[in-house]
Amino acid sequence: MRVFRTTVSGIALSIAAGAATSISAHAQEAVDGGSETQSEDTAAGGDIVVTGSRIARRDFQASSPIVTVDSSAVASTGRVTLEDSLNQLPQFSAGSGAYSSGINATGQATLNLRGLGASRNLVLLDGRRLQPANSQQVVDINILPKNVVGDIEVISGGASAVYGSDAVSGVVNFKLRKLDGLEITAQNSIAEQGDGGVRDISAAYGKEFAEGRGHLLVAGSYSDRDPVGVTDRAFYRRSQGVASTIPEAFFNGGANAPSQAAVNALFLPYGVPAGSVIPAGGFGVNDDGTLFTTGRGVYNYRNNTPYVYNNGTALLSLPQYVYAQMPLERVSGFGKLSFDVSPAVTLFVQGIYTDYTSITPGDPAPNSGWQLSMPVTNPFIPASLRTLLASRSNPNAPISLQKRYSEVGPRITTHDSRTYQLLAGASGRFGASDITWDLSASHGNSRIDDRLKGAVFASRVQQLVRAGGGGA
Repeated sequence: MRVFRTTVSGIALSIAAGAATSISAHAQEAVDGGSETQSEDTAAGGDIVVTGSRIARRDFQASSPIVTVDSSAVASTGRVTLEDSLNQLPQFSAGSGAYSSGINATGQATLNLRGLGASRNLVLLDGRRLQPANSQQVVDINILPKNVVGDIEVISGGASAVYGSDAVSGVVNFKLRKLDGLEITAQNSIAEQGDGGVRDISAAYGKEFAEGRGHLLVAGSYSDRDPVGVTDRAFYRRSQGVASTIPEAFFNGGANAPSQAAVNALFLPYGVPAGSVIPAGGFGVNDDGTLFTTGRGVYNYRNNTPYVYNNGTALLSLPQYVYAQMPLERVSGFGKLSFDVSPAVTLFVQGIYTDYTSITPGDPAPNSGWQLSMPVTNPFIPASLRTLLASRSNPNAPISLQKRYSEVGPRITTHDSRTYQLLAGASGRFGASDITWDLSASHGNSRIDDRLKGAVFASRVQQLVRAGGGGA
């Protein structure tokens, strides 16, 4: 087992000032009849309906397109996580999340605007930066309890002129809800096939005090998501060439290849016409000791390993241990206290904490990045392969061996992630003017502990292969 640890921490101080311009709403009045009728309707207490398209909205004031998604739209998707809900919008491409697979997946939930990557968009909470989750300064939105998020503003155009180079693809601004009272929500969902269950329970409490000058918001949530294997879905099982793999005991002839005559003599009893198998191709060993080849077509493959043929020229494998939906267990909390010291000054303090565990398995480790050098004296070399080795121009040269270490089992990485952020500051305006100011300081820390099982040390395997008796 190997343990890898990544810690990202930082302190940020920001000062912002800006001028706000108020735009009054103009109503279009439809007058039908004289002023006398209008006066009678108004005096009788009739409703006054204001219509028009010039009501002030950020969509009309901003130079870049802004899409505002309210909390009801997020809730209506039925998704437990925020990134799953936002990925329903066309401007988002799939980032890391529940459906990320492979041993390099971390369980983090990231946003990917316009397909430019998670590191090219800026994620904010009420206009302030969130704590990055890794060394690439990417924000993991798993740290936000879903029940504290109200509207979500998405700037899908380039915003680097205002926010910096990390907003090239746009900005996502989560806005806090205004809650008064206690709210408890629970959700349970399963896939159509009856698996992949997701459970989420959360509670939020908001309260105004001091005659409305102060406001408190605290929330916590717990989420638990079941895994779904790729082989549990028919469309994965029918896929061709999902991941190329190396059959067990794969021998590559290379420059010191066996002779064509020896290859023909070996494969003719298998019903393979002479010349079909090229000497410089790859040769694998079946479980019964016979040879197969993948050099210019697949011939004499007899194992029960679930490989599939790709146009008859290579052996490919569906990943057996990879998840289509990654398991996740998460606990998160949030708190914010704000107080209006005066009509022009507001003080606030805010805290975020999350702790979650995810598991990402992968197929047994291959040695495709490095090759074992096996001496021809190794007693485990089958007789059929020895026949080919003896026909090489240098019959005593070691052979190159590639394989997946299925004996060790799958590679399993457990990710434990903990993130917190503390934020304090003040905001307000200068006198009776429209010029506003904001001063805040934040400190945060992100820590990821990875525990990996199923890895193989190349140097130790090489030592076994070269040892006397073949490493028995």
